[in-house]
Amino acid sequence: MKTNLSSQIKLDLVPKRYYAPENKIEYASLCREEKVFTHISETTDDGVKLLADEVVATIKKNVEKKGKCVIALGTGNSVLPVYAELINRYENKKVDFADVVVFNLFEFYPTEAGAPSTLDRLNNLLLSKVNIKPENVHSFNQEVEKADLYEGCRAYEAEIDACGGLDLVLCEIGAAGNLAFNAPGSQFSSACRMTLIDSVTRRSVSSAYDLDVAPATAITLGIGNILAAKKVLAMAWGENQAKIVKAAVEDKDSSCVIPSDAPQRQSCCRLVGSRASHPHLPPMACYFVRVEQQDDPPRHRMALREDRQTNIETYKQRL
Repeated sequence: MKTNLSSQIKLDLVPKRYYAPENKIEYASLCREEKVFTHISETTDDGVKLLADEVVATIKKNVEKKGKCVIALGTGNSVLPVYAELINRYENKKVDFADVVVFNLFEFYPTEAGAPSTLDRLNNLLLSKVNIKPENVHSFNQEVEKADLYEGCRAYEAEIDACGGLDLVLCEIGAAGNLAFNAPGSQFSSACRMTLIDSVTRRSVSSAYDLDVAPATAITLGIGNILAAKKVLAMAWGENQAKIVKAAVEDKDSSCVIPSDAPQRQSCCRLVGSRASHPHLPPMACYFVRVEQQDDPPRHRMALREDRQTNIETYKQRL
């Protein structure tokens, strides 16, 4: 007799009011335990297209306003479908990257000939397939000696400042709850620096880069650098990330690097993610976080994206 039916429980069996409330009262009830507001969409494609919409709108807005858009890009596996969607839109002439300035969000350090490079991966995933100008692509100087690394990191931050700051950061929430290579426990104000890569993240790196042994250290933009951007889109696909996303949404002492006191930090935040991170719904497997600066009023908003696989025990408890 088959007892584990979690993979066969469909969203159609869940009352719609649990993921699409009809009024503000129901909406408030569903979100009462969350640090930010939530919104649920039904498919992975919807989540990817929503992210792509955000990126395209940000590019067009900033190019029109100041002649360029400055973006920091990550290279985790979760960003792959978003890059694919952006490439598709570029090929269909729905977005132009000619005035986009790119900063590499993190890079392995130190490196040797033939060693993996996040910039090379970023180039293969996106940069070489759209019309981003080579002179508009910035990355860490991997030739800097360790003794001069502090100055090298400050120089990289100065490059960002010279471009007017980051308009957008696009990355993933890692398996360990990390943002870029900032592990949980990183200070809210942390700057560009060299960090140790934890064992969970190293396994993810080994898989992504097809390595037997992943690098142990890297240079990364800090949490302070990332959240100084006008908008942050951080995504995580898969039920393995559910606990991390739930921590970001609900827990006071979160195991995720997204700070629990972020609502007081003069920014606006949204999360689009799996139902596994929502306390009132069966698990699902896709999410992204959006953080935007919003001075008046200061607020945060998160939205959850739905997958069609659920957990029957949670389903019964919630109903």
